[in-house]
Amino acid sequence: TQLEFLNSEIVRTTVYRVTLKAVDIDVDLAVVQVTSALPNQVAAVLAEHEPVRGDKVFVVGNPMGSLYSSVGAGLVASNDRTYGLLKFGESPPHGRLMQVSAGIVGGNSGGAVYNEDGQLVGVPVLANRANEVIGFAVPLDVIKQFLKDKKLDGTEEDPSK
Repeated sequence: TQLEFLNSEIVRTTVYRVTLKAVDIDVDLAVVQVTSALPNQVAAVLAEHEPVRGDKVFVVGNPMGSLYSSVGAGLVASNDRTYGLLKFGESPPHGRLMQVSAGIVGGNSGGAVYNEDGQLVGVPVLANRANEVIGFAVPLDVIKQFLKDKKLDGTEEDPSK
């Protein structure tokens, strides 16, 4: 991360060492293991159930690439959007998206969408530049299937260990 204020001098630069554990471009997800010390070391807990339309959610990310751990609140607008519906070409087989009204902006992608219990229910991946209260996230069931397919869900021993 890098902090700059009004295009002046760089105030702080932080470098993290990471290992790419898994990636699937069809569902727009990756798992990156940070091997450096982190300021926050609390792992997100996956929710048991998908949120439903109208449920309150919180988007956590780094808007503008420098506003560390910013939180936005909103509602689940839909659990059944696709890249194809949004005119981003063919939808991959598991390319279903959750639409949320919390502001997802540049820098939030790859962050987290939490329910009111602080459980992970999505990963922000796409925003509407013309309307900042329309954002899209990879939903919980797609995340769980990705982790299972990559053997990172804790049900089988991770072969990379």
